[in-house]
Amino acid sequence: MNSKFVDTPMDPNVRLLHNQGEPLSYPKKYRRLIKKLNYLIITRPDISFAVSVVSQFLNSPYEDHWN
Repeated sequence: MNSKFVDTPMDPNVRLLHNQGEPLSYPKKYRRLIKKLNYLIITRPDISFAVSVVSQFLNSPYEDHWN
């Protein structure tokens, strides 16, 4: 009940879809970044929403997901 609101680095109203934009030319870079961000949310809970959204696209990341 005494929790505080925290700003998130991602707009919660943005809709990311599969097959949106151009496919990434190097998807391993995207996957490596998401893995690192998953460890970072332990100490930075303010990015947990954004990380959970972008981690849904690990199988086929696109340019819009990267941005």
